Amino acid sequence: MALFPVVIAENELQMNDKTRIDCSMSFASKGSPEIFSVTISPYSGATTVSVYDSDKENWFLDWSYSDFKIDVSADNDDLVFDVSGTEYSATLTVASYTLADYATHVASKMTTAHGGTFSASTTGYRVTITGPTAFSFKASSVATQLFANLDEVDTVHGPTLVEYGQRLVTCTVGDSENNSASSAQLINVYSPEGDRLFCLDQDLVSHESDILKWVHPGRASFKNVIRRSQKLIIAWMDEKGYVDAFGEKYTKDAFIDLEEVRQWAIFMSLRIIFESMSNSIDDIFSVKSKKYEMLEQGARQRAVLRLDFDKDGVVDLNEGTGISSGSLYRR
Repeated sequence: MALFPVVIAENELQMNDKTRIDCSMSFASKGSPEIFSVTISPYSGATTVSVYDSDKENWFLDWSYSDFKIDVSADNDDLVFDVSGTEYSATLTVASYTLADYATHVASKMTTAHGGTFSASTTGYRVTITGPTAFSFKASSVATQLFANLDEVDTVHGPTLVEYGQRLVTCTVGDSENNSASSAQLINVYSPEGDRLFCLDQDLVSHESDILKWVHPGRASFKNVIRRSQKLIIAWMDEKGYVDAFGEKYTKDAFIDLEEVRQWAIFMSLRIIFESMSNSIDDIFSVKSKKYEMLEQGARQRAVLRLDFDKDGVVDLNEGTGISSGSLYRR
């Protein structure tokens, strides 16, 4: 006999974007007392919200994150770094941090583990960690959060844009015999700068004036679809073998001028939206999907992308190329 809480939430979203935290798939095993209470905590330290209802379909909470914070739990508390060939590790304290407090906490843990003094500073969503001597981060939750470049060995790391904070969503269910169980999930909440979406909802509306009425329940925008288009465009370039000067696949940060990829992203997003709504090969949604697929292909073939080939944050004069010309560097 047992309780099985199930929390379903988006893995990624942007600050101030509406999302749905769903616990309706939670259940009690056969022979156990029925679930009598369902609560959701949208972030670490939050006051829990009761969502229990006689109809399981209503076991959800619609939410929006207005601030940029990092919830540290047992799933993202590891820190590993290297100084002169010696590896050091530490465990962060479980709590909810602003970005500035998180960076300071990381530096403090590094100081304790190593003995030398490490310091941190933040400007907006950018973090700099400074050490007493050259060091590098090793694969860990902290490295993923702050500095993805694990090859860098330097006294100063940063300033680096921290794309997202992490929020800990928890679903707790209980029965009439006071038994309870919880399930938690970390979700990435991006800043607009960190998300770097290739187009906006307004761009979709300019082509389909009533498109926003088709957003999924619990949402208020198509940022999730636009983010998927962003990933698919990057995946397409990787599949075709386009790489930068270091032989690595391009990231969203390589697209310096988003206007160069905007039309491609708009038509791909509209194609995905209508494709998902179609339930027949000849219904209106299928027709619209095919229309935007053709426009998407045309926009891709016409695209001239001035990519950041050498990761210096700017586009050099020789870094412009046309997709259809095949002149991008290939692996």
